[in-house]
Amino acid sequence: RYGGPLWAVVFAMAWWDWGEGFGSVAAGLHFTMILCLYDGLLTLVELNHAALMPDLSTATGDRTKLNNASAAGAILGSFSSFFGHMYWSQSSKEGGMVPFQRFSALVALLATVGFSFSAEKVCSDADRRRESKMLSTPE
Repeated sequence: RYGGPLWAVVFAMAWWDWGEGFGSVAAGLHFTMILCLYDGLLTLVELNHAALMPDLSTATGDRTKLNNASAAGAILGSFSSFFGHMYWSQSSKEGGMVPFQRFSALVALLATVGFSFSAEKVCSDADRRRESKMLSTPE
């Protein structure tokens, strides 16, 4: 529930330099902190994603639909790399890194919304059985 949004925030933080006013030590600490947080949260999200599939459904057809939806989401998500390249510039006459930083923040915001939405809407077979039992039992 919280790993995905935190991962998106760390992604956005990676592109904002903390070392300008503080020197190379702050830049090194920023790099080390972001690298460790990004890798740790990536592992958290990927492990949960891989473990979630067997819990969501036992039917082969449902798993196929879920895998297809996951692949479509991965394709849509990869377009951010294509569009991000259009904003990448270190030239000061083109705005420097600011357009790319804004684009990265937008990608992180969209990812946070997507992670939050999917965490709220995910429902496993066990959840559906529990709900059907609650609805079918007389009070």
